[in-house]
Amino acid sequence: MSEHILPSKLYWAIWAILICLTVVTALVATVDLGWLNPVAALLIATGKATIVVLFFMHVKYTSEKLTDGHGDCLRSFLAADSPDTQPR
Repeated sequence: MSEHILPSKLYWAIWAILICLTVVTALVATVDLGWLNPVAALLIATGKATIVVLFFMHVKYTSEKLTDGHGDCLRSFLAADSPDTQPR
């Protein structure tokens, strides 16, 4: 197994992107989008999680791409969480 040594500039760029997405998350939370608020929050969180998994966990550079079952896992999480987002 070969190791990938990434330049520190890339890590700083990824950090800046994650900080920007955090600011976007906070700004979107202040806007009333109705039923799109949870959708926007999940999309931003998914983007941030994807960046973290690909670069910080070095999945981008592995030959086995860990894609089996991720869609099923997300769908089951959303299905289990959706009753909690309904009005009471």
